[in-house]
Amino acid sequence: MNKDSVDNLLLWKSEVEGWHVAIGDTTIRKEKIIFLLNYNFPLTSAIHRQSIISKCAKIGKGTSIMAGAVVNPQTTIGESCIINTSASVDHDCKIEDYVNIGPGSRLTGNVLIGTLTDIGAGVTVIPNVKIGKNCKIGAGAVVISDIPDNSVAVGVPAKVIKTNAPL
Repeated sequence: MNKDSVDNLLLWKSEVEGWHVAIGDTTIRKEKIIFLLNYNFPLTSAIHRQSIISKCAKIGKGTSIMAGAVVNPQTTIGESCIINTSASVDHDCKIEDYVNIGPGSRLTGNVLIGTLTDIGAGVTVIPNVKIGKNCKIGAGAVVISDIPDNSVAVGVPAKVIKTNAPL
């Protein structure tokens, strides 16, 4: 950001209770969040009133949970994540920081999603699957086995088409 943009943000800093970044691109979202944190801007979550969140779930600061999303018991969602419209995150899931869960996606029980991973619209992940850090899962994929870090996976069932490459 240029100096004028930073100065303008600093003028607003004391006027708001918290700041929120809901940019879909996980890497850009992380950059903007780090920028805000470096200037001590407080983060706040944005949770739609038509979402359903278990009292036994933990939601990290700066996370967005959209209308119709469901987060079930014993699930942990990291900081600055997006749980999109009508997504379902079932029991005992762990979603690390800066993750994007696409609209209509279904994470069944005990799923782990690594930092900076982007789960496309309408993805289904079966129980006990681990998806690594910095992955992209294509829209409509059905993930039935673990996906390694830095991978792109697509299809039914999901197959890795690229791995260990910059995404």
